[in-house]
Amino acid sequence: MAKKKAAPSVCELGGPEIQVMGIRIKPTDVVDFNAWSCGSSANITVDILDSAGTPTPLANQQGATHVGVTLPALVPGDYVLVWSFIQASTPWKTRVEVAVNGTDRFRHRKDSSTSATPFLRGFLLLQVVP
Repeated sequence: MAKKKAAPSVCELGGPEIQVMGIRIKPTDVVDFNAWSCGSSANITVDILDSAGTPTPLANQQGATHVGVTLPALVPGDYVLVWSFIQASTPWKTRVEVAVNGTDRFRHRKDSSTSATPFLRGFLLLQVVP
Protein backbone atom coordinates (compact mmCIF):
# COMPACT_ATOMS: atom_id res chain seq x y z
CA MET A 1 0.00 0.00 0.00
CA ALA A 2 1.33 3.45 -0.92
CA LYS A 3 2.23 5.87 1.84
CA LYS A 4 -0.21 8.70 2.29
CA LYS A 5 1.43 11.98 1.29
CA ALA A 6 1.25 14.78 3.85
CA ALA A 7 -0.89 17.75 2.91
CA PRO A 8 1.14 20.79 1.87
CA SER A 9 1.73 23.44 4.51
CA VAL A 10 0.28 26.93 4.07
CA CYS A 11 3.81 28.03 3.09
CA GLU A 12 3.69 25.68 0.09
CA LEU A 13 0.26 26.83 -1.10
CA GLY A 14 -0.62 29.77 -3.31
CA GLY A 15 0.86 28.81 -6.64
CA PRO A 16 4.24 29.63 -8.16
CA GLU A 17 6.45 32.44 -6.94
CA ILE A 18 5.89 35.89 -8.43
CA GLN A 19 9.24 37.59 -8.00
CA VAL A 20 9.21 41.24 -8.97
CA MET A 21 11.14 44.17 -7.51
CA GLY A 22 8.19 46.53 -7.53
CA ILE A 23 4.60 47.11 -8.47
CA ARG A 24 2.67 50.14 -9.65
CA ILE A 25 -0.61 50.90 -7.89
CA LYS A 26 -3.24 53.65 -7.71
CA PRO A 27 -4.22 55.54 -4.54
CA THR A 28 -7.63 53.80 -4.58
CA ASP A 29 -6.18 50.26 -4.80
CA VAL A 30 -6.54 47.92 -1.83
CA VAL A 31 -3.13 46.36 -1.09
CA ASP A 32 -3.05 43.33 1.22
CA PHE A 33 0.18 41.92 2.65
CA ASN A 34 0.35 38.41 4.13
CA ALA A 35 3.30 36.57 5.67
CA TRP A 36 3.29 32.99 6.94
CA SER A 37 5.85 31.11 9.01
CA CYS A 38 5.65 27.31 8.95
CA GLY A 39 7.48 24.84 11.19
CA SER A 40 8.41 27.56 13.66
CA SER A 41 6.86 30.65 15.14
CA ALA A 42 8.61 33.92 14.35
CA ASN A 43 8.81 37.58 15.15
CA ILE A 44 7.29 39.11 12.00
CA THR A 45 7.55 42.85 11.37
CA VAL A 46 6.15 44.89 8.48
CA ASP A 47 6.89 48.57 7.77
CA ILE A 48 6.28 50.94 4.89
CA LEU A 49 8.86 53.63 4.15
CA ASP A 50 8.01 56.82 2.29
CA SER A 51 10.33 58.47 -0.26
CA ALA A 52 12.23 60.20 2.58
CA GLY A 53 12.86 56.82 4.24
CA THR A 54 10.50 57.51 7.14
CA PRO A 55 9.08 54.19 8.36
CA THR A 56 5.46 53.60 9.35
CA PRO A 57 5.07 50.35 11.34
CA LEU A 58 2.24 48.16 10.06
CA ALA A 59 2.82 45.00 12.16
CA ASN A 60 5.14 43.64 14.83
CA GLN A 61 3.97 40.21 15.97
CA GLN A 62 6.06 38.02 18.27
CA GLY A 63 5.50 34.27 18.23
CA ALA A 64 3.41 34.56 15.08
CA THR A 65 2.74 32.07 12.31
CA HIS A 66 0.73 34.54 10.19
CA VAL A 67 0.56 38.31 9.84
CA GLY A 68 -1.91 39.99 7.50
CA VAL A 69 -2.29 43.74 7.01
CA THR A 70 -4.06 46.01 4.57
CA LEU A 71 -1.86 48.94 3.67
CA PRO A 72 -3.18 52.42 4.46
CA ALA A 73 -4.27 54.63 1.57
CA LEU A 74 -1.15 56.06 -0.07
CA VAL A 75 -0.78 59.34 -1.93
CA PRO A 76 1.12 59.30 -5.24
CA GLY A 77 4.84 58.74 -4.74
CA ASP A 78 7.44 56.05 -4.14
CA TYR A 79 7.39 53.69 -1.14
CA VAL A 80 9.21 50.59 0.08
CA LEU A 81 7.31 47.81 1.83
CA VAL A 82 9.78 46.03 4.17
CA TRP A 83 9.26 42.87 6.22
CA SER A 84 11.35 40.62 8.40
CA PHE A 85 11.14 37.23 10.08
CA ILE A 86 13.20 36.08 13.05
CA GLN A 87 12.54 32.36 13.31
CA ALA A 88 12.40 30.68 16.73
CA SER A 89 13.73 27.30 15.59
CA THR A 90 14.48 25.10 12.58
CA PRO A 91 13.26 23.72 10.29
CA TRP A 92 11.16 26.62 8.99
CA LYS A 93 9.54 27.83 5.79
CA THR A 94 8.06 31.21 4.88
CA ARG A 95 5.64 32.55 2.30
CA VAL A 96 5.00 36.23 1.62
CA GLU A 97 2.27 37.53 -0.68
CA VAL A 98 1.12 40.96 -1.76
CA ALA A 99 -2.28 41.25 -3.45
CA VAL A 100 -3.74 44.31 -5.17
CA ASN A 101 -7.53 44.41 -5.31
CA GLY A 102 -7.57 40.67 -4.59
CA THR A 103 -5.06 39.67 -7.30
CA ASP A 104 -1.69 38.30 -6.21
CA ARG A 105 1.11 40.49 -7.59
CA PHE A 106 4.04 39.21 -5.49
CA ARG A 107 4.81 35.83 -3.88
CA HIS A 108 8.08 34.65 -2.36
CA ARG A 109 9.11 31.61 -0.33
CA LYS A 110 12.20 30.70 1.71
CA ASP A 111 13.13 27.72 3.86
CA SER A 112 15.84 26.68 6.27
CA SER A 113 17.26 24.11 3.83
CA THR A 114 18.34 26.90 1.45
CA SER A 115 18.94 29.79 3.86
CA ALA A 116 21.58 29.58 6.57
CA THR A 117 20.24 32.45 8.68
CA PRO A 118 17.02 32.48 10.73
CA PHE A 119 16.76 36.28 10.19
CA LEU A 120 15.03 37.04 6.90
CA ARG A 121 14.31 40.43 5.41
CA GLY A 122 12.47 41.29 2.22
CA PHE A 123 11.22 44.33 0.39
CA LEU A 124 8.93 45.41 -2.43
CA LEU A 125 9.00 48.78 -4.15
CA LEU A 126 5.60 50.46 -4.53
CA GLN A 127 5.02 53.25 -7.00
CA VAL A 128 1.69 54.97 -6.41
CA VAL A 129 0.53 56.75 -9.58
CA PRO A 130 -2.44 59.12 -9.96
